[in-house]
Amino acid sequence: MFKFTTVPIILATIILLSSDLKAYPIVNGDFSNSLTGWTSLDVTVVNGAAELSDRNAYASLYQGISVASSSGYVLSFDFSTGIQPVTGGVFSDLLAGTLFFGTSNTFDYGLPALAIFDNSASSSTVYNGVIGSSPLGADWNRLHLTFTTGAADTWIFPLFDLFDLNQQSGEVAYIDNVNLTANAPAVPEPSTLLLVWIGTGIGLLYRRRQK
Repeated sequence: MFKFTTVPIILATIILLSSDLKAYPIVNGDFSNSLTGWTSLDVTVVNGAAELSDRNAYASLYQGISVASSSGYVLSFDFSTGIQPVTGGVFSDLLAGTLFFGTSNTFDYGLPALAIFDNSASSSTVYNGVIGSSPLGADWNRLHLTFTTGAADTWIFPLFDLFDLNQQSGEVAYIDNVNLTANAPAVPEPSTLLLVWIGTGIGLLYRRRQK
């Protein structure tokens, strides 16, 4: 005689919870649709990547993304620079990446922030994250940043800036394949848990009647 056990229910619950990963896709992270979804200054799309130019004091590129508070995520992106060594100025241009945290879809440089990296002609510094090789080629790098949002954080803003520190125009930097994924299972909705508990109760009742 077939005896119902709680094992299938437990397994189903585990599968349900582990598969309940919420993706928070960045809009047009590969720039295949020009700069749709992004807020930018002195940025164009060249060969499928966002090109930040030093025509003015700085170029910037960012996007606001709705996220869950107190949750883990992984932000990744490819970057490449055409920053040249200093020839007439004190400093070379600088490409910087920063992640800002907010409570609404309103960006401000005064928001709490996490420095990711900066890159100049002479050095590259990673403050948070890990840099590795990129499938886009030897001139590119890929950075992965694992982070956790705060209890009040409901929006994040990955920001890329190119600062014209040497006041000589003609240098550029590139960003591509910006991606955000959940790093941990999301908390199940109450209705989902209710269905699991009801199923468990029915299974236990059925098993008791079979004894």
